[in-house]
Amino acid sequence: MRAVAGGGVSSQGRRWGWVADPDRVVQHRPDRCAGPACGADLSGGREYGRQRRQVVELPDPQPVVTEYQLIAVESRRRGGWARSSPG
Repeated sequence: MRAVAGGGVSSQGRRWGWVADPDRVVQHRPDRCAGPACGADLSGGREYGRQRRQVVELPDPQPVVTEYQLIAVESRRRGGWARSSPG
C-alpha cells in the first residue's frame, strides 16, 4: 500500500482533507520518560498534550483481466455471415 499524509498533496496534486471519523485510530503513548537519566514509569502519568496525524493508505491497483470474444454468426439468408468487430 502507498501512504499519503493527511494534510499532504497526492501525486495528482489533490490535497487530502481531514477525516472526522477515521477507519482506524492508533495511539502511541510512551511507557517511560525520555529525559536524560530519568526513565521514570509513565503508566499513571497525566496526559498534557496530543498531536494527531492522519495517513490515507491507497491500495495497490489490482490487475483486471477482460476477455473479449468476437462472435461470428451465420445468416439464414444466402449463406452469408457477420462477425462483430472490437470496439
